[in-house]
Amino acid sequence: MKSPLAATSWASNRRDIFGIGLDNAMWHMAWDLTSNPQWSGWESLGGVFSSEPVVVTRGSEQLDLFGVGSDSAAWYRSYNNGSWSESWVSLGGAFESSIAAVVSSADQVDIFGIGLDGGMYTKQLSASTWSSSWIPLAGVFNSAPEVIRTGDNSITVFGLGLDTSVWALPRNAGVWGTSWVSLGGLFELA
Repeated sequence: MKSPLAATSWASNRRDIFGIGLDNAMWHMAWDLTSNPQWSGWESLGGVFSSEPVVVTRGSEQLDLFGVGSDSAAWYRSYNNGSWSESWVSLGGAFESSIAAVVSSADQVDIFGIGLDGGMYTKQLSASTWSSSWIPLAGVFNSAPEVIRTGDNSITVFGLGLDTSVWALPRNAGVWGTSWVSLGGLFELA
């Protein structure tokens, strides 16, 4: 594998892991106690990626998988009820960081990335429909974003600013805060 792994579990009897292989493609392996109580072999999901994989689950037999392609765009593939979507879908954008993703409500996923201009951008999947464009969230950052869910349709996204301190922007009940808040600290990039 060429990147850090990503892993998730939609139930106590299921595990899924992902990595970028030496061929720059996305690879997947699963363990499912209900159908076959052992690890499957590695399967190639294709694509050509320059960042580590990111995966979230919206519930039983649902996976949303992301990566930044060699073209710097965000790419997406889904798994529903036992099978992968036919192919990777480009979500556009141009990113210098990996993607961060969070399930923000029952059928909604929010993703974030740092653009080539250093700004934070977000896009949203609601049910099976992506928002039409990337929304800039202002700020200039040195690191890939991190995001957590804080309640139904409430999240907080974090980034390391040019001043080497951590910055946070909350979204409560679907409404973004008015500005980034400095959490201080002095952090060095790895």
